[in-house]
Amino acid sequence: FILASLIIAPFQVLNKLSEHYTFLKIYTFLGGVVSFVFIPVYYVGIKASALNVSRGERISVGQPFTEGFTGYWRKLGGALWKQLLLMLWLLIAIIPVTVFAVVSFGLNSIGDLANPINHFIETNLPGFLFMLLLYLVLMIPTFIKALSYSFTEYILAEYPAVKARDALKLSMRITYGRKWTLFVFHLSFIGWFLLIPLTFGLILFYLIPYYEIATATLYDSLKTFALNNGIISQSELEPIE
Repeated sequence: FILASLIIAPFQVLNKLSEHYTFLKIYTFLGGVVSFVFIPVYYVGIKASALNVSRGERISVGQPFTEGFTGYWRKLGGALWKQLLLMLWLLIAIIPVTVFAVVSFGLNSIGDLANPINHFIETNLPGFLFMLLLYLVLMIPTFIKALSYSFTEYILAEYPAVKARDALKLSMRITYGRKWTLFVFHLSFIGWFLLIPLTFGLILFYLIPYYEIATATLYDSLKTFALNNGIISQSELEPIE
């Protein structure tokens, strides 16, 4: 995660500079391409490495790259399919809130104002608070789906015979009825994440590996439960071609 951030950060700076220097836009475009083709599979490699560490196995510095780029198209397809579905679920929140904002604050408010949020607060605070509450409520299905899909990368990393879309379906079945467990698990890290600004981000060097390894351990636990209770089968994880 940290390495990926360091790789992408220069492109983000260039994106800001390209607003003033046109010739830098080509580098901004390259940054987008790198993000699209590199980050999803590198993230799968991170999950594979976290699984190995959580099981007491040794890993190398380059393992996230080698693991991620082995079976590249399958892993990229699975990761992007997950993100596409989450984006579609996100539209459930975005579209109604956008319609409400346009109707409540004027047809041209969003497009014409440099800072529409400040305008909404100044002109109609109750309406803005209702819009915010509406957005948070409508985000709940997206959040639930994010939990449901959360083990997709682990399955892609651990089981090379599982197809991209099947990995997401298996994740949904492994997490079925266990989303509250997942929610409480992620919520337990909120104190750690609150320390990030207080430590100027330095705690991330400890927190990210700790979080990834803990999540991998939870994946193993819930996967074992699903296998033992017939929710999924070993033949689905290791299908015969």
